[in-house]
Amino acid sequence: MRGLFQLPGPLRRELWAHPAKVFKRQYAFKGRPEHIGKPKDDTKDTLLPTTPARTRFAPSPTGYLHLGSLRTALYNYLLAKATGGQFLLRLEDTDQSRLVRDAEPRLYEDLKWAGLNWDEGPDVGGAFGSYKQSERLHIYHQHANDLLSSGQAYRCFCTPGELDALRQYNMENSPESSGHGNYNGKCNHVSASESDRRAANGEPYCIRFKSTGKPEVRDLVYGRYSRPEKEDDFIIIKRDGFPTYHFANVVDDHAMGVTHVVRGAEWLVSTPRHAMLYDAFKWTAPTFAHVGLLCNSAGQKLSKRSGDIDISSYRNKGILPIALLNYAVLLGWSPGRGEKGTSEIMDLEEMVKKFHLRFTKGNIKISNKLPFIQSKHMSRHLASLTEPGFESLYLPSMKETVSNLNSKRDASSGPLVPGLRTSSEKPAGTLETEVAPLDLASPKAHAYLLAFFTLDKKAFDGDIPKFVVRNEYLIWQPESDLLTTTLSASLSPFASLHLLNGDVVKDMKSEGSKTLSSETIAAPTALVDMFEAVLEREIPEEAWASSSSFALEDKINGLCQRIFALPLPGADGAVTPAPKLWGYHFLRWMLFAGKPGPAMVPSMLLLGRDEVLRRIKVAGEIARQLPTTQ
Repeated sequence: MRGLFQLPGPLRRELWAHPAKVFKRQYAFKGRPEHIGKPKDDTKDTLLPTTPARTRFAPSPTGYLHLGSLRTALYNYLLAKATGGQFLLRLEDTDQSRLVRDAEPRLYEDLKWAGLNWDEGPDVGGAFGSYKQSERLHIYHQHANDLLSSGQAYRCFCTPGELDALRQYNMENSPESSGHGNYNGKCNHVSASESDRRAANGEPYCIRFKSTGKPEVRDLVYGRYSRPEKEDDFIIIKRDGFPTYHFANVVDDHAMGVTHVVRGAEWLVSTPRHAMLYDAFKWTAPTFAHVGLLCNSAGQKLSKRSGDIDISSYRNKGILPIALLNYAVLLGWSPGRGEKGTSEIMDLEEMVKKFHLRFTKGNIKISNKLPFIQSKHMSRHLASLTEPGFESLYLPSMKETVSNLNSKRDASSGPLVPGLRTSSEKPAGTLETEVAPLDLASPKAHAYLLAFFTLDKKAFDGDIPKFVVRNEYLIWQPESDLLTTTLSASLSPFASLHLLNGDVVKDMKSEGSKTLSSETIAAPTALVDMFEAVLEREIPEEAWASSSSFALEDKINGLCQRIFALPLPGADGAVTPAPKLWGYHFLRWMLFAGKPGPAMVPSMLLLGRDEVLRRIKVAGEIARQLPTTQ
């Protein structure tokens, strides 16, 4: 973990994160969180105030929204909504050198995608704007000047080189400090008149706050704590005229009426500084709750620079917004015991109703619950998904995926199914000689993709490319080479296939065994011919037009149940009493090269009579090229 916070700009220097043992030594914790002096209006069980809370999410647009920051935003949102208060969005963009060009619009987009709408903010305004710190510089300078006038702050003319040398000296002579703080107060002794003169002459300076004592801070999670040593004189206005985080966030939280601050535990080490500023201005500090840092399985802190936790990575995988919120809220918080804690699967309204301020203390390792939570919310989502909902949420991505995958397929790849290509006048069962162009703009293609999605939506986890690849042979026809390979692999475990008529099946069930002979062996070509005969001549064409064709299902099931694969018979020719149905397996090979997928008959109805017969003819050609015995 690199650094908990920085002083950016010309005076930029890293303030190193401290190991746990150093952290404990630097802060004296007193009592347990539940024993802290809570505000009188906090309820005993939830720590929620009985009056509306004003909370804020104040990200820096130096990177994109990630899982940890989304969780922080969510906790503040839930606290505001649970108490009938307001949720604010504020951009802390004072570190101009590290701003990411598109981070601000991406932030708005990601939060809105997640369903966390703010009551006041840069784009919606509010009574306390502007909500961008870069547009509030005059406010910070006014308050900094007030501190200068009252003698609680002073100008520091030390150069960056001098400060770096001091930092290096501190690290070499006091390793436990890790270079944190320990400014020697050199410019604190400069008289006010000399300071004014040097500033008027244009000498660069920053403004430092005169630290006072060792303030004790109260936190809802960590209880009472304080630093054993006096805080050094920290910078509040940098040389570039921009405020530091510590100063700006205190000024803004007070000016905007923020009552509760829920943020990551990395800011706990800075809270004594904030407490001193509140005391200097004689302002009432908000209630603090510092939640545990999110860590990976190795115990390393997650960062906004970790691409795998960028919110867009979850969006690209098809994770539902509510599933991600549900996952995030449980990282260091639980709905509680009793009736409230009966289920961890919650929508946003349920989270608001169950929310409390009793967070888990300490670092939080990210769990592997997301797939489970996603599946539960996806089931809810798909149960209520309408056709217009599919067209708006999934159809564009599905068309894009099919188009991209189709462009990567070479000449030897199987052609598209008729529902997704330009019309062909070829008769039923005719073998394809060329690939017809892709056509995704037609109403026919839209209808096909909707039916395609509906057919296997129980297996849909939100990942469109994964879903399309799983069901690729409902989009493209299997390649001949693949059919050849998969047939051989399918037959290899069996010495032969046997076709048993209805009377023999009945006898097997009653007697438990039956002697096989060469007359019961069915070659693959014979099986193909049987399927083709049944599908082409015994099932009327109108049966294929129904979405629930009992005629098709009865014929297919009746035929499949007569085809068995059995192990080699013993010396006496006896058959084991539990043969394995192989007809469905063989039919899946003919139509899908044996690839698993949704139920067979509904899949056949989606493909349609002509496409099914075409695939069976192709399978017959493949089967005829193989030896008659396997």
